[in-house]
Amino acid sequence: MDVERLKESLDIFTSCVTIRGGIIDYAVWIENTLTDIIAWCCYPTSGRLDEDFNNQLDENGIILKSLILTKLEFHEKIEILKPLISIKNKDVWNNNLELMKNISKDLNKVREFRNLLAHSPIDTSREAFDAWDKCKGVEFRPFQVLDYKKGRVKPHTIDNEEIGTQLRIAVRAFFRLLQLWALLKSDPEDAQTCENMAMLTDMELNKELEMIMKHLGVAT
Repeated sequence: MDVERLKESLDIFTSCVTIRGGIIDYAVWIENTLTDIIAWCCYPTSGRLDEDFNNQLDENGIILKSLILTKLEFHEKIEILKPLISIKNKDVWNNNLELMKNISKDLNKVREFRNLLAHSPIDTSREAFDAWDKCKGVEFRPFQVLDYKKGRVKPHTIDNEEIGTQLRIAVRAFFRLLQLWALLKSDPEDAQTCENMAMLTDMELNKELEMIMKHLGVAT
């Protein structure tokens, strides 16, 4: 067994912990918001979104969330949202078809990237190590994970650009979910604020994400 190779593997694993964990944490945050909206649709409570949106559920909503909704997979919650909104509030559904389309698209991208980082092993091939070594001294060194699908394995490079892209998708998904929630609460002011945040350009979002990216060790 090559001891140096094992040490190199540990170095890569350790360096990737913050990135992988950070991205997964953001996906959990967004999935939880989606879960709260579904629970709230079944047991609506009063309250504005400028309050703590983590406390928007009453006792019935919390029971539904803890006993049933947390048992569902992320993709099942995404699939539930559209028919639930169309039944719960036809006006919101009919007047915001593009928003619903974007929410579904964004959430699936968040889910797919989370699954990639959560379930794909780090590539420890000699080629991956060589690429890793070439980036010594760089604040963030790209790494590869191995994506196993349909009887094949595909190396997937996680670099600055990929992380920035995925974080922007996640943030837009979050604001669009809050926009939908505000519309369901008949709060046009909050809905407009959330829509404006979701419509920020990539450059504007980079400024909003600067602290997050810095914490992850990735430059915007």
